[in-house]
Amino acid sequence: MILVTTPNVHERRHGSTLPVLMALALGSVAIGSEYVYDAVIAIPASECVRGELPIAESVLRNVWCEEVPDETRSWRPLAMLCWRLLWALGGGASWIFQAASALAYGLVTAAVVQLARTLACPPRVARNAGLLFAVLAVHADLVASIVGLAALGCSWFAIHALRASLHPGRRAPHVFALTVLSMLTHEMGVLLVPVLWVGFALRRIPSPRARRALTICVTVTLGALACLLLRGAAVGASGPTPVTWPVNPFVRMSPFERVVDGVGLIGRYLWRGIMPGPMSIDYAFASPGLGDDRSWAFVALGLTMCTSLLAAAFALRRSRPTVTWLILWLLGSLLFISNILFPLPALFGERMLLDASIPLSILLALAFEARTRLSPLLRMTAGALAALLVVTQFASFAVHAFTWRRGALLMERSLVAAPDNARLLASAARFAIGLDMPEIALEHATRGAQILPEDPIEWALRGAALDRLGRDAEALQSFERALRLGPQHPEVAEHTIQYWLRRDDRPSAQRVYDLHVRAAGGTAHFQVTNPSP
Repeated sequence: MILVTTPNVHERRHGSTLPVLMALALGSVAIGSEYVYDAVIAIPASECVRGELPIAESVLRNVWCEEVPDETRSWRPLAMLCWRLLWALGGGASWIFQAASALAYGLVTAAVVQLARTLACPPRVARNAGLLFAVLAVHADLVASIVGLAALGCSWFAIHALRASLHPGRRAPHVFALTVLSMLTHEMGVLLVPVLWVGFALRRIPSPRARRALTICVTVTLGALACLLLRGAAVGASGPTPVTWPVNPFVRMSPFERVVDGVGLIGRYLWRGIMPGPMSIDYAFASPGLGDDRSWAFVALGLTMCTSLLAAAFALRRSRPTVTWLILWLLGSLLFISNILFPLPALFGERMLLDASIPLSILLALAFEARTRLSPLLRMTAGALAALLVVTQFASFAVHAFTWRRGALLMERSLVAAPDNARLLASAARFAIGLDMPEIALEHATRGAQILPEDPIEWALRGAALDRLGRDAEALQSFERALRLGPQHPEVAEHTIQYWLRRDDRPSAQRVYDLHVRAAGGTAHFQVTNPSP
């Protein structure tokens, strides 16, 4: 059975103390940095967070406080309300948001330990699972970026919803409420649905309890659908992330290509775990592409892992349903849930937390405990490898979280880790423009436009860099191309409008503004300047 025992309160607290302290220590590394990257848009630039809009209106906008739906359809009202509260408490200081992220990371780590105990893992295994979860370097961006607080809150609710579904004393309404809270905090809470159904299929329980478990699965599914409908009413998207997100080449792939490339992503993450190095903000393990031998080597490594885990799940399906469930959760989330249902990179930091980090941590802790059956030499080797894994992950987490204190250093190290990531190149170009470094901005934007020639943002940033370099004709060509590709994007419209306003050509600026309004559905983005007097 998946559920064997429920630990008492004293046992849970004792087992989670060290992992939580580790999570808090790592989460605190980034405290002291300013708002960078997406946090600039989500926090200080947000009318919703600053309290300039009524709460009722704020929760009906997307996570970026945009009235017009954005392409990722990110509606996270509970996260928005949390940020609004933190802004009011701290007067807009970044440290209070970073401290909240560190605290949330500690709470999620404690919940992972509790889930392991709910799954009948011995206290030592549960503690080791929490320790490994706390030091996984892929979580560094999630904690340091501030905006990751939404995913952390979602994961906390989701883990406790999962625990409640396995607890014989919990009722369906309790699980339903936790599911809804999870999805209102971050849309990845919908991953609870397939995880619970797989768990239900593998549980060997008496008929009365099976009926209760089925009721919970159906209830959670209905709760998730209700949240998707609410999201559709609020920001105009009733389904999961659309496949039109322009900055991610993953969405242009066929389902077969997504699976193959997803296997490559798994291999790439394994390589990162074995040979830790510089990490990239937000998209540390984005799609590596399939154009060279190194990329296909990642696919081979990932395929080896997937085949091995599937074979293990098949062999253990009767004797160890808990382990089988964790394996299928891990593989299903990596390959299917992220790459097919959500066309985003499988190891995208936010989804890694709920998708793979939780089952991966528990599985590795269980595997480490099995070393007691090995010979003394093999047992010592397994212990040394485990220690090396924890130390390298801890160091990578700490170093990368610390780089968030300096935006320029963050961009520099990120580009070393992911030199062909178009989204990252756009961020680097944007950052360089803000620092009045147009030569560097032009280099990054041009490279991004080469990788994603149909991405209007890359061309708009390239035009902005050329404009600052005084290369007017080339800048205008880039702006015209950006407008042909995506006039609805606020960054495209704003850069082009500013180009014309700097030349005192208000009629041309007005034409760009009107084009943006039409493309955006009749309402201009609040960050786009209206050139009308």
